[in-house]
Amino acid sequence: RGEFRVTSIAPFNITDVIDYEEAETWWKVKVSFKDIDADSGKAKTATTHVITNAENSKTAYNQVEEALKKVLPNFKIKQITETSIVEVFAYKSHEVA
Repeated sequence: RGEFRVTSIAPFNITDVIDYEEAETWWKVKVSFKDIDADSGKAKTATTHVITNAENSKTAYNQVEEALKKVLPNFKIKQITETSIVEVFAYKSHEVA
């Protein structure tokens, strides 16, 4: 509502968005997990970034932990950083067959 101006747009490398409507502060969460290299078959550590909105870093940690424990058995939350993100709009890519 009202007038606004976009002053900057920058790429942001994230894998997933965990959205809770009751919070306005967005947090970038760095997560590492063990993965198997398809070529060599050796275990390696992979890193991904997730964003979530939460009132504080502890709540952001808990939200990401709860969401990821269902899909990643062994992961570690390495870093949580408050972002300057104001709003996140959902976008789904539609691939052409």
